[in-house]
Amino acid sequence: MVPAVLLLHETSDGSWHYDLLVCPPGLDFAGAGPNDRVLITWRLRDRIDLGPESCLGEALSPHRWAYLTYEGPTRSGNGRVHLIASGDAAWETPNRLALRWRGGAETVYTLTPSARGVLFRRG
Repeated sequence: MVPAVLLLHETSDGSWHYDLLVCPPGLDFAGAGPNDRVLITWRLRDRIDLGPESCLGEALSPHRWAYLTYEGPTRSGNGRVHLIASGDAAWETPNRLALRWRGGAETVYTLTPSARGVLFRRG
């Protein structure tokens, strides 16, 4: 299992979304060097930590490892992030992701590309 977090990103224009950040599949977490430690990131409208049946994610550029524990203004100056949930993730296959949030049950999602991004579907 590798770290995963869900952040609430409040942007400078007053809008908001959630950011799901997960260690990439196949990365040897223990042996990763500082330059290898980036997180796959998706913008979500729904709180995936609450176990929805499905939710749509938009792939963003990889985020820095520091966002696993960071709360505050973004480095780019486009808002603030707040930690909503933290936990662990496991890539069962390149398109199946198991998420276990602190204090919650494990939920497995199948990731399917769609015209609007990536669909996370439970099961």
